[in-house]
Amino acid sequence: MTAPVALAARRAVADQLAPGERLLWEGSPDASHWLYSSDRTLIPFSVYCAGVATLMLVEVLVHHQAGRGLEAFLAGLFVLVGAYLLVGRLVVRRWARSRTAYAVTDRRVVALYLTLRGRSHIRSLWLDPLPPVSKRVHSNGTGSIFIGSFFPMERAYANDGSWPGANLIARSNIVFADIPTPNEAYSLITAQRDQT
Repeated sequence: MTAPVALAARRAVADQLAPGERLLWEGSPDASHWLYSSDRTLIPFSVYCAGVATLMLVEVLVHHQAGRGLEAFLAGLFVLVGAYLLVGRLVVRRWARSRTAYAVTDRRVVALYLTLRGRSHIRSLWLDPLPPVSKRVHSNGTGSIFIGSFFPMERAYANDGSWPGANLIARSNIVFADIPTPNEAYSLITAQRDQT
């Protein structure tokens, strides 16, 4: 997280603390990663979609006949969607993670997202009663903590903020995505939950 964004995020988390609530842990996602294991299937699919859409657009433009405006519009729209799937979502994911902070207090878990305009969007879950908590640790030591009930496909999309609707999936859940110390945060969350 860049210094001004990190400072703004920490300030926003501190502003959300209730009287007597103590901040026990704070962190942010590792925004340096571009590719993840889920991208192994998404990138070939994205290349295929972008290629088909580009061929459609070229076909419509080369044979520009009257009455094919709707086809040209749809082909152009598919090219834009293909470009987003191929490259745009990677940039959006990295940008969103650079503007995200997480916190664990003695009463709740908090995820804070700074919007494009610098406003903060905060989601928190009380530790009592806390929904199920699970973690996924990668070979490099970073990992994600999933707080709440997720269906298998929801877990993949909720961990990736570059997909439209990812916030809808995670509305009643929180994901601490790609944090550098997932084991420490997981242990702290479960210990605090057991104390409450």
